[in-house]
Amino acid sequence: MDGAAPIRVLVVDDEESIVELVAEYLAARGMAVTTAGDGERALAVLESQPIDVVLTDLRLPVRGGMSLLELIVERPVPVATVVMTGYGTIETATQALKLGASDYLLKPVRLRELHEALHKALRDQRRAQERERAVRRVPLYQALLGVGPTLADDELLALLRDEAEHLLGCGCAWGLARGPEQVRVGDDRAQELLLEVGQAPGLRLELWAGARRSDAAGALTDLERLARAAISRVGQSAPPG
Repeated sequence: MDGAAPIRVLVVDDEESIVELVAEYLAARGMAVTTAGDGERALAVLESQPIDVVLTDLRLPVRGGMSLLELIVERPVPVATVVMTGYGTIETATQALKLGASDYLLKPVRLRELHEALHKALRDQRRAQERERAVRRVPLYQALLGVGPTLADDELLALLRDEAEHLLGCGCAWGLARGPEQVRVGDDRAQELLLEVGQAPGLRLELWAGARRSDAAGALTDLERLARAAISRVGQSAPPG
């Protein structure tokens, strides 16, 4: 779609010739490509910028591909993954898929097949995210409308965090100041203050974020609306005893 943000791919392989070939092929098809030669560098990239799909070899120096997959699946913001390897076995394929890899490709990989696998991984992840989000956002909106059970501050903040991470595509944290008490829930690495709703010394909600998607600016309007609704609901409840 014209005007859509490019898919951001991280290619992880210690074979420079493969990295250059794959990166050139994907970039020519409109993808934004970042590369890393080992698992540690790949993690550093994931910490510093938003990535949609990771394409990784399994045999890597410093940190192997399986270890990288284990850490990716634990991240607060999901990242789709595709594995490629020249030493495939049924056992490694099964393990990679259990760790969340969408596909398992054997080298030498056909570039067209690789391109299709990346798109499939992203589609599958987005569908899974939407299904999970539909289920998880119900208690948030019940709480904001006052039709569900009263939530503790940290429970409400956790629901708001999930919504913010989905909309912004990065690790987020919400902070709530209510009288002398302050509560913060979310990613401790989220350091950029995006929203501040309410006034000191009364109720105040703050949204902190990490490296967010460049196309996520419009999400702030929705998040501010949610924050104002949350402040209203919290203000109607009694302070924690």
